[in-house]
This record gives sequence, structure tokens and C-alpha cells, in this order.
Amino acid sequence: AMAFLRSIRKCPPKGKGTIVDIGANNGVISIGMLHTGELERAIAIEPEPENFALLQHNVNQNGLKDRVLCLPYAVASQKGELLFELSDTNLGDHRVRTKSPVADDSTELWNESARRVITVQADRLDDLLAQMPLSFVNHMALIWVDVQGYEGYVFMGAGQVLSKGIPVVCEIWPYGIRRSGMTEEQFCAIAKGIWTNYW
Repeated sequence: AMAFLRSIRKCPPKGKGTIVDIGANNGVISIGMLHTGELERAIAIEPEPENFALLQHNVNQNGLKDRVLCLPYAVASQKGELLFELSDTNLGDHRVRTKSPVADDSTELWNESARRVITVQADRLDDLLAQMPLSFVNHMALIWVDVQGYEGYVFMGAGQVLSKGIPVVCEIWPYGIRRSGMTEEQFCAIAKGIWTNYW
């Protein structure tokens, strides 16, 4: 992804800029980007408490405490609390639980309704980034989003930052999008309202 973005002049040279890693899990993307010299700094955002503790531990263990800001939030369309369902078998498949998955997709593939549910704090990306040091936010080079189908809501709360033309690498998972209460058509309408180029 980084080689491609640099080939079309959408990212700074290696070793420069900040990655905003949304759904950071234990830091595999943001820490990896810094460890390999792809980018200089990271803002890693992860709402699940055990994953967040692992993220902080991994940042410290890799000697990156001064280059990575860790935030314990779910990124959403508005500030508040969200229900968050936890997978027993895949620590990368914890998800925001909504009350109304899209009706035509009532079949659960992973027995989601039986998952343990916790409450997490949520906020808009625009508001979270407004509180970050300028040395991080003035040089944003990449936004990486992997939130198990909740990506459309992330974008809805990120209008200011997304208007700056920062490239976004995003998972698109139709089943997860429907489980979040959004149709694929709604997701595509949000994306079309933000971007004109897709790869």
C-alpha cells in the first residue's frame, strides 16, 4: 500500500509523516510502519481494554513511546458510549454492536448474538485529532481503518480530516457493514461524498 501511494505521490518519503491507525488492535500496523521506517509517528486508536493494554505494552517494548500516541476509543459518528461485542476466538474481530443489523442479513456467521458485550467510549475522529499535539497532526500522511464493518460511521465523524486529502486504506467487508446497521448502498454513498478516486 505504501509503495503504491508513493508511486502516485500521495504519501511523503519513507520515514516522514504520521499514520492514524483506527482499530489499532495490538499495534501490528502502526508499530510495524514505524519499525520498518515507513512513517515517523503514529496515532493508534483502539477501544477494547485488553487489546489497548497490549498496544501500549508493544509500543513500550519497541521503544516507540515518544512516537506513538495511544487512544482508548472507538471512532464513531458522534461522542458517547457504544456497545462492543467481543469475539472469543479472534481478537481482531471485536466489533461495535448495533441494535439493528440490516434486516435482509439476519443469518449470523459467527454467532455474534452470543458474544460477551462491554461498553466503550466513542468519539469523532475530528474531535480526537483536535486534541493531539501539532507535531503529530500537522504531518498526517495516512489513515488506516479496520473496524470490522463500522468504517462508514468512522467516515461520518471525520469530515474535517478527510477533506484534507489524506489517503485512506480501508477494509471493505459487506457482511460487517450490514451487521453495523448500514447497507452497502449507504456505505458507498458516504464514500462517494468524500472521495473521487479509489484503488
